Amino acid sequence: MWNETSAGGLGPRRSAIVRRVVEYILGERHGVPLANIDFFAGSMDHLIVEPEAVRRSLYLEDSVAAGKGFANAVTAFDELAKEIKELKDIPLEVSAVQPCTPGLRYSSVFTPSPRRLKDFDRLPASLRHIEPLEFHLALEGSGSWPDDLEAVQKIKSAFLAKMGEGLEARRSVLKAEVVVEVDARPIDDNVSLEILTAAGWAFRARIYYDRSQILLEEREEQLGDAAAASTSSHLSPLDSYLQRFVHAPRHHGAMCALQNHFPSFSPTVRLLKRWASAHMLSAHFDHEQLELVAASVFLDPASPFDPPQSGATGFARAMDRLATWKWRDEPLLVPVYSFTQATSSARRAVLPVADRQAVVESFQALRLAKPNVDEHAWVIATEADLDGTVWGRRAGKVVAARIRGLAKATLATLQAGVAAGSLVVEVRSDLSLLFLAAARLY
Repeated sequence: MWNETSAGGLGPRRSAIVRRVVEYILGERHGVPLANIDFFAGSMDHLIVEPEAVRRSLYLEDSVAAGKGFANAVTAFDELAKEIKELKDIPLEVSAVQPCTPGLRYSSVFTPSPRRLKDFDRLPASLRHIEPLEFHLALEGSGSWPDDLEAVQKIKSAFLAKMGEGLEARRSVLKAEVVVEVDARPIDDNVSLEILTAAGWAFRARIYYDRSQILLEEREEQLGDAAAASTSSHLSPLDSYLQRFVHAPRHHGAMCALQNHFPSFSPTVRLLKRWASAHMLSAHFDHEQLELVAASVFLDPASPFDPPQSGATGFARAMDRLATWKWRDEPLLVPVYSFTQATSSARRAVLPVADRQAVVESFQALRLAKPNVDEHAWVIATEADLDGTVWGRRAGKVVAARIRGLAKATLATLQAGVAAGSLVVEVRSDLSLLFLAAARLY
């Protein structure tokens, strides 16, 4: 039985299995030595895996080495969600637990693994941070909630504290602490519950209260222009709420659907994020923006190629997209939600003509209103965001120009390396895209 585990932890690597079969046939039947066989697929896998020594020192169980990949994190989340729903001594029952984080949609750069908590305090400060996996809680309906937005946050805090006490009473949870964001506005969602499990997983829970949207809309209507002026340098309270509790969960679901349909989507977006991080540009872009860029190369109806069949192919397509996209003059349309509603045999989805026209008109109005492009340099529109401005407020023209230049340089390095024969590349016959090896990527 042929079996091979991917370095990214996504399960069997079909390309590696093919390699082993071909090597066996060439060696056993034709006497070709392994040294004479060059195999190019998977050459970038190690970019999305921490060094083995680091994994061994940090993780209780190495999800990559065990071949479980993201399944470990999903299982840990499911177990915690079950415990939360079983809590009895809380004012309102939890009706739903919604994951909303890259680590639970197969798009974090590195595969989440449970941390080794023994001797944790002896680690250097740089290794003590545990990135929490975030999720949202929906509660059963109640008429006891206050209509004051600040009071809503205090109710959330009290509820989370009670939930934390209940979880700590269970041996599977070591610590559950209520955290208040001191820099947040009093009417924003500014409180969460940070949970550390005995198995070494960290989570962050937030409470979704649907009536907050109505209260925020009423507040904006009452304040009018004064509200806009007071939040000119930040997202408005309403936009902040919508981004966190409406758009982010919807995006999470769409990315999970893409990954389920295109197994190569996960390594593609992870390589793209790794590339942005290596150039110190991660802080300028939301996770969701980079995920939508990666999704665009899988869903582009104008592409003459089939969807990428490997992470490296997808990464090369993303580089080409970033290098050629005239972001100052045109938006990027990514129909991720139309795709998720399509039949399983569909590979592409197209925005309706009316929606495409609305995107163009909104984009032109944005550029006329803010010609300096100090924010929203990338306008990435979806069916749920025809304006294309839900994500990317802090990304301006300088960083957008920088990332485009880097993408061009990456492609040029690739082409030069292929011509010189000094790069490990993969060539897919009908896809016709070559790509850069890890050693020369950065």
